[in-house]
Amino acid sequence: MKPPFFVAPLLTLLAQDSDAPGRQAWTPSTHAFTVSPGFAAHHQQGDHLKPSHKPSVLPAAPIFTVFGVAVVIGLIALASKWRDRACPASFALSVNLMICVQGFINYSSVILCAYPLCLELGATHATSMSGFFIGVYMTASAVGTAVCWKILGMFSDAWQTGGVKHFLLGGLSCQLLGALGFVKVALDGSDTDDNSWIYFLMAARVLQSFGHGMNDQVMKCCIVKLSPVADRPVHSLHKFVANTVGIGSGPILVAVVFFFFQSPHEEQESAKGSQISIITASLQFWTTSAVLAATAQLYPTMKVATTDSSKAAPARGHQASVLVVSLVMDALRAFIVSGVESATCLLLQEKFAWGNDSIGFCIGVTFCLVVPVYMLHRQYHEAVRDLPLMKIYTTLGIVATVLLGTAMHPQTILAADSIIFPTTYLAGALNMGILNSNVFPDGSILDANNVMLINGLISNGVGRFGGPVFSRSLIADLGQKAYAACQALAMLSVLAGTSMLEHGWPKV
Repeated sequence: MKPPFFVAPLLTLLAQDSDAPGRQAWTPSTHAFTVSPGFAAHHQQGDHLKPSHKPSVLPAAPIFTVFGVAVVIGLIALASKWRDRACPASFALSVNLMICVQGFINYSSVILCAYPLCLELGATHATSMSGFFIGVYMTASAVGTAVCWKILGMFSDAWQTGGVKHFLLGGLSCQLLGALGFVKVALDGSDTDDNSWIYFLMAARVLQSFGHGMNDQVMKCCIVKLSPVADRPVHSLHKFVANTVGIGSGPILVAVVFFFFQSPHEEQESAKGSQISIITASLQFWTTSAVLAATAQLYPTMKVATTDSSKAAPARGHQASVLVVSLVMDALRAFIVSGVESATCLLLQEKFAWGNDSIGFCIGVTFCLVVPVYMLHRQYHEAVRDLPLMKIYTTLGIVATVLLGTAMHPQTILAADSIIFPTTYLAGALNMGILNSNVFPDGSILDANNVMLINGLISNGVGRFGGPVFSRSLIADLGQKAYAACQALAMLSVLAGTSMLEHGWPKV
């Protein structure tokens, strides 16, 4: 009996022999930067559609699925014991971090398959379209944020009645349906000349990101609703670290599975592109399923939540100015990190001809460097105020953009990324701590729900969407130096905003 289409890809790929001859996983070549004319022409002519590159499903493969399900059940059981001993609000914030990691895994894991998948589906201007495919996740996420903002406004008692859990489950369900559509496109889209698959792919991506946006709005509001003012900067920092771990884990997971389980019998670039797409879609489906099940079982029902007893106040003065500047800087940082990530992937794929497994692993590691840097940050952050630290981190990022513009070797680009990602994210976490500590009481125009809506709209809808599109388009049209100059200009704007906060709000 043929397994369902959302099960077959993962079982197939896990069944392959990992000893693929001739693999060049870690050895980049040094040919001139072009968008692989032969590769692109091959896809545009549609020759790759004639043979089917889907490997057959082996009967022993379900063992891997059974093992994975058993691991998830065991982890849920262990976490249930932790929940019984923990404070409900604290445990809810911890579950939120898990959901946050999963949402950003769905966002970043497509960077390896975006370009070959767009070519497979016959998209014109595949370079720019792949950037759009990556960035549209955050644009649609902003729509989900707006919808959730409206719902939270209509049902303000959800924090006391346990309705927050239902909002999160609804968002995860949207992500699961979107991942299911992605699997369908990855399996069947490359075997037809029908260009409508690209629209189906975008629709699945939009549905996925809509759910992520709903969850992100709830999680940001939880920091304000479930923690006292003094603890909000710490929780904001934790969420930023979770964001980074999720973004870094996405490419790593895809790269590891691709490295060990890619088919040794498929040597054509088109076949490898199809495999990486199937791997990505399958991992998104299964990770989302696991997190959905864990949230349904673990999320605590909180009858009483921490609320702000202050009266609504007019949104004006220095406090309002701080919120506005912080929101703009967060959007700029979102533009920077999303642009650098997607541009690095494109450069390593096309300029240096690296394999997908190498690219995913290296980009993921540069993102995950934020964890050791964060641990170092905790050792000295008490001795230095937040705003000077933000200026130091941003200055280091500006210096690293010089490497982006002059890099002639992939190691130089990765070295620049290793500086930009941790410093930009830590500065952003400090910035969000300031923002969360200055929201106005409920009922004000700049209360927590409204501020998080604005943050989602401009950071995700504008910043994270514009980053991949601008960076990949600049590289394709104007070259690597123009892309680096754009990143430097954005960081200089962040530095100017930090200086405004330092002079206008000296108590930070």
